[in-house]
Amino acid sequence: DGFAFNREPAVKPRPGGPQRPSTHPIDHPNPPTNTQKPQPNIRPKPQEKVAKPDYPVQSGLHDSALASSDSRQAGGKTTGLVRPIDGWPGGLCPLALRGHGVIVIDLHSHILPGIDDGASDMASAVAMAREASSKGIRKVVATPHVDHKYDTRASTIKSLVASLNEELARKSVRVEVLTGAEVAAYRLADLGERELCDLGLGGGPYTLVEAPLSSTVGDFEIFLDEPGARGRRYVLAHPERSPHFQRDPDRLRRLVLSGVLVSITASALSGRFGGSVRRFAVSLLELGLVHNVASDMHDVSRRPPGIAEHLRAVSPILPGIVELENWLTYEVPASVIAGRPVMMPPRLVRSRRRAFGLGRIVGYSQEH
Repeated sequence: DGFAFNREPAVKPRPGGPQRPSTHPIDHPNPPTNTQKPQPNIRPKPQEKVAKPDYPVQSGLHDSALASSDSRQAGGKTTGLVRPIDGWPGGLCPLALRGHGVIVIDLHSHILPGIDDGASDMASAVAMAREASSKGIRKVVATPHVDHKYDTRASTIKSLVASLNEELARKSVRVEVLTGAEVAAYRLADLGERELCDLGLGGGPYTLVEAPLSSTVGDFEIFLDEPGARGRRYVLAHPERSPHFQRDPDRLRRLVLSGVLVSITASALSGRFGGSVRRFAVSLLELGLVHNVASDMHDVSRRPPGIAEHLRAVSPILPGIVELENWLTYEVPASVIAGRPVMMPPRLVRSRRRAFGLGRIVGYSQEH
């Protein structure tokens, strides 16, 4: 046992004919007797060839996600596949053709009770978490506002997250809440390095920065280079709603090229903030300027949890979003929380036939 033998077969195959069953003792420790008929050879069926997709499937750089992407299940069915892709770390990336119920990480939420314009009390926060769980969201990063109106401290966020997780466990709600914050850009300088670290998404090195919603913000980008904010990485929240970037999308492109990640609000893709915001959000996906899609949930009615249904709402226009869904909602958020780098997003091709077109991911542009 435990050894491999290199030897010639006891009976060599006849040219052009089937093999005879071997009667050599080393091939048959219990050789057949006269009453035993030798079993005929059964030729194995040829393996079916798997058709390769006509687009380069993209993924993030999260090693643990890559290792587990082929074993995550929903309803007893495998929901992720691993395929070799040239140029990717380890040669692997998950193919995001998956069913409902796969793990989703929501990077942007206002789920903490009584701290900003989100959940009003603990009961509302629990209801939001339960609704999120029903839509496949398993981790929620709490990102209350830190701006001129809400001077929220990291210690307060940490305490509320602990209390909310205890309540969710007590009521058997399968959602884990992590610490974070949505920081106004002008607060980056005065918060201090220690406070910014404690406000990081999931406790990691990425800070969620609110895109300006005013048309008179001026040079927004200068705040990201403040001395107090050096060494941090940034995720820009809902730039599709910012007049600053709507007027000049190239400013957003320059931020992405400098290493800033972009997170858009899921409901913007289904028209929650109007047609112009929806069109701009779709164009950002086309330009390859979106790393993540989050819920930005505030309650269960006006701005409820939910990500996947909004992505599917735009699939007739950008069918490639189906393949990109796992990368946007799991791989990138997992990398952000773990503090790992994230690759540039792929561009999506708009379908020529809006309702039944076959859009696809076309990969990275050379200029990125």
